[in-house]
Amino acid sequence: MNGEGWRPLVTWDLDLWRGQFGPRVVPSNYKVKLIIGDQEFVRDLAVLKDPNTAGSIENIEEQVAFSLELRDAMNLAVTMINDIEDIRAELLNILPELKDKKDIQTANVLLVNAKKIATALYDIHLTGAREDAFRSPMKLYGRLSALASDIGGFGVDFKPTNQQREVYEVLNTRLITAKKAYEKFFEVEVRELNQQLKKSELQLESSKKIKS
Repeated sequence: MNGEGWRPLVTWDLDLWRGQFGPRVVPSNYKVKLIIGDQEFVRDLAVLKDPNTAGSIENIEEQVAFSLELRDAMNLAVTMINDIEDIRAELLNILPELKDKKDIQTANVLLVNAKKIATALYDIHLTGAREDAFRSPMKLYGRLSALASDIGGFGVDFKPTNQQREVYEVLNTRLITAKKAYEKFFEVEVRELNQQLKKSELQLESSKKIKS
């Protein structure tokens, strides 16, 4: 992590970056609100359908609904990535202060388990170098981004294909599995270590990420 305590999640691939822009909206009439300080500006806005595409409004509605599902899945992946990154940083900071062998052993086990969860969500070897994209397989966040790019970046006004829905089901199943491991990690493993650390008055603050 950098001096501010974070690092960028870089996914170098020309096929997926459009998926990180977020969903579009269905052509309709909207109100747009801009707030600057204590000033609020509201304007009416009409989003028109591209007259050159053959897709129907119904097709666009299906595409947007699917894009919102993908956005939620990507947001969940990013939330878990952030929390795991926080706990990994905490564990690395707290390890040099531990004296008890059992505490050290438990903390190291947590580091290994945190890395396993992180590895399922994103390529932990990414450094920002362009060639990183070719060194390791793309993980869940990258694959969801690629699918979202395929829908929002290249889907024009057509509804998702059966194959795109099937790919999402596969990725979502993997995401649910990762979420279960993530929840067990924070709800059980991190709390158990905190119980061990009570004598030393050291605690992992990231254990508060999940409330039971």
